[in-house]
Amino acid sequence: MKIALLEDDPAQSNLVCLWLTEKQHDVHPFSTGADLLKALTKDSFDLMIFDWQLPDTTGIEVLEIVRQQHDKSIPILFTTQRDDESDIVSALQKGADDYLIKPLRQGELSARVTALGRR
Repeated sequence: MKIALLEDDPAQSNLVCLWLTEKQHDVHPFSTGADLLKALTKDSFDLMIFDWQLPDTTGIEVLEIVRQQHDKSIPILFTTQRDDESDIVSALQKGADDYLIKPLRQGELSARVTALGRR
């Protein structure tokens, strides 16, 4: 599966890329929302994973743009430290398909990616 990973923390990005490539996924990391949105003008993905806080925007803003201007059906998984129920509800209501609270666990991330990929 071709996955776009929007994560600005290099250590977290490297770890998620490692975990997912071990499962034979093709992971494309992006550290800013602008970089991901630019890539979407010429590329497509089977799944996207978004962090909430980014240096140039928020994952929620990128989510809204993707849902309005790009592929409305692509599965989007949020991975963030934000664990307040209102944040989770907000992300899901704005179009996220799933939500994981950091710190991530390898097995759970892999299972959720697989489940979203089945849709």
